[in-house]
Parts: sequence; C-alpha cells; structure tokens
Amino acid sequence: KTRQPDIPIVWGGWHPSLFPTKTLQDEASIDITIQGQGEQTFIELVERLANGGNLQGLQGTTFRTHGEIV
Repeated sequence: KTRQPDIPIVWGGWHPSLFPTKTLQDEASIDITIQGQGEQTFIELVERLANGGNLQGLQGTTFRTHGEIV
C-alpha cells in the first residue's frame, strides 16, 4: 500500500466474512472485504474495478469510499 496506494487491497475468508466493518476499521491498508463464498463476487469486483465502475450494490462486499465504510 505504501508503494502503490492506488491498488486496492481485498480480503476474504472467515474473519472479514464475520466482521467486515471491524476488519476495515482495524486495518487501514484494506480497502475491500468479501463476505461468504466469494468466487463469483471476486470476479465481478475485478471486472468493476478494471472498468472504473462503482462498487455500490455489489453483493457480499464492504468497502471504503471517500473515507466512509459502505
């Protein structure tokens, strides 16, 4: 994150699935969490990021936008 702050850091697994907001609050370097079975969500997330799209409404994610956790 220090070297390339524009590259989003995505976390998945049990901890962010159970505590998505707390994970983002506790770890400033994490930008996005994926909850639950994230295979399809991750594919859509990557497609949206690659196309400069908005993450609003992407099921199974919690993320930061303009300093707020959504």
